[in-house]
Amino acid sequence: MTPTPSTPSRRTPRHPLPHRTAAPEPASFGDHLRTWRQQRHLSQLELADEADISTRHVSFMETGRTNPSRDMVLRLCERLAIPLRERNTLLVAAGYAPMYRERALDDPALAAARQAMELVLKGHEPCPAIALTAAGTWWPPTALHKPCWLHMSAPNCSRPPSTYSA
Repeated sequence: MTPTPSTPSRRTPRHPLPHRTAAPEPASFGDHLRTWRQQRHLSQLELADEADISTRHVSFMETGRTNPSRDMVLRLCERLAIPLRERNTLLVAAGYAPMYRERALDDPALAAARQAMELVLKGHEPCPAIALTAAGTWWPPTALHKPCWLHMSAPNCSRPPSTYSA
């Protein structure tokens, strides 16, 4: 009997590493709808009652057996209190064009909102305050707020900063 060259075995780890496994993004409208419904702790019956539709219709939309109309997508988004940015995601997943425009914070149309945020942040001085954008970036992007917040070394920074999500 002649020995055969052994091939290296590729063992898969028994337990996937947590930092390497990310929750899969919902791909279909039904997946998105189910995710939002579960986040709001609603049963299909409760959502159907809120949206004034049948439980069977909610089930069929979640499983992909039926495609919702644009009005139905918007009605469900309203009942589930889904943020506008995410409503666009659901509309696209259902096969419709996005409805809500997304603008950068430095857009001239958002000057009033930017001023209001600056006023709130100034109201917290001398203690630091920051606002985080939906992407998780600092606003305003000045280095002035970071050192005090990160080290809490300034005399007037004895308590944690107030954080507002923009």
